Amino acid sequence: MHKRFKAFTLIELLVVIAIMGILSGFIFVSMSNAINSANDAKRKESVNSLRKAILVYGALNNGAYPIDGAVTPCQIGNDSSCTVLDPILKPEYFSTIPVDPNGSYYTYQSVDGVDFTISANLSDGSFYSYTASSGVSGWACGNTFTDSRNAKTYNTVQIGTQCWMKENLDYNNGCASIPWVNATDVGWCGYYTGGPFTNEGLLYQWSAAMNGSVTEGAQGICPTGWHIPTDEELNTLEKYTVQVINSGASQYACDTIAASWRRCADDNGTDLGGPLGAGKSLKKVGQGSGAGAGDDLVGFSSLLSGYQSTDGIFYYRSSNTYIWSSSPSGISAWYRGLITTYATVYRGTLSKAYGFSVRCLKN
Repeated sequence: MHKRFKAFTLIELLVVIAIMGILSGFIFVSMSNAINSANDAKRKESVNSLRKAILVYGALNNGAYPIDGAVTPCQIGNDSSCTVLDPILKPEYFSTIPVDPNGSYYTYQSVDGVDFTISANLSDGSFYSYTASSGVSGWACGNTFTDSRNAKTYNTVQIGTQCWMKENLDYNNGCASIPWVNATDVGWCGYYTGGPFTNEGLLYQWSAAMNGSVTEGAQGICPTGWHIPTDEELNTLEKYTVQVINSGASQYACDTIAASWRRCADDNGTDLGGPLGAGKSLKKVGQGSGAGAGDDLVGFSSLLSGYQSTDGIFYYRSSNTYIWSSSPSGISAWYRGLITTYATVYRGTLSKAYGFSVRCLKN
């Protein structure tokens, strides 16, 4: 005689399924919480390891931290992002730079080389971060700026809407070891024969200034957060200077149309211009003479640093200076020139093989 078992009713089956679902949910949530907790612990450990490495680097470099991610935070370990920080961390401090457990990157930002922040995104959407702060409100134009690549400190100046380095760039990324080749842009840089004036900086062929880029407005050889000014940005500087001068005399045009000396100054019918002009007011006091005697009206403080010509010979130190733009013009590039007795500013193009000065402009 077979024993008969009572079958589950539909309601009982649904209750059992519901209970199993609840138990599965508890197990899943518990496992997810455990995974998230382990991942967050890993993130915190990585941030702390990165923090220690960067603090050690700062201690060994006169308190200067890598300036990277100046516009938006850079991604540590992403070769195309933290371009200054990553070569410092690897291989000196890490054989492999830590990455987030989900494969993304931790972020780093230092605008001034004095403060820095490292951040990780935690599982609940919050951040785990470390900030080294100098106790000041942050870097502002007009403060000094230290290039972490060689610990060179520059003065800066706000001129209208633009923030400029107040001295010519003085950074050798290896370009000084490149042999000069007459009439050829090989990426050479070097000092005027006899060494530099104070803050005179290096002279760069155009490809050295641009650090191999051909893109207008590129960072070039400038530090992160700065770039080689475009032809238009140099014109913005000139026009603002003319505005500050506010001369009542008839003026030469100050635009990006003409390629000549007769620009951005009082129209006196000669290349010298004057007695007032942007060429006079962009020079440091003590540079130039006559109509071109510098009054440094806007704080650009240009020196007459001379240049190296395509024949390999240096010319006109204390008489002329030429500054590259990042705007190419075929086999040439646009530049600006100042000369000792001129109140005007020259705008023109020359072969990229010349060795000219570089001024960096803040992004």
